[in-house]
Amino acid sequence: MTMDTYYPCMQTNSEKQDHRRVAFSVAELAAQLGVSEGLLRLEIQRGRLKPARVGRRLVIMKPELDRYLADARA
Repeated sequence: MTMDTYYPCMQTNSEKQDHRRVAFSVAELAAQLGVSEGLLRLEIQRGRLKPARVGRRLVIMKPELDRYLADARA
């Protein structure tokens, strides 16, 4: 556990805002997870991660991200 788990006031504004986000772009999600965009796009191609479209842009909705991460831990 990190220090900001015990002391939420130590989180940056961007960390606090992430808890309220409902969707992430592939680039944003890759940066947060510490993986490449290519890996996330491969997971999308394989059907393991299901994106939504906002116009021409692919986004990953928060519930889908939670499901994907839970599956990865199992």
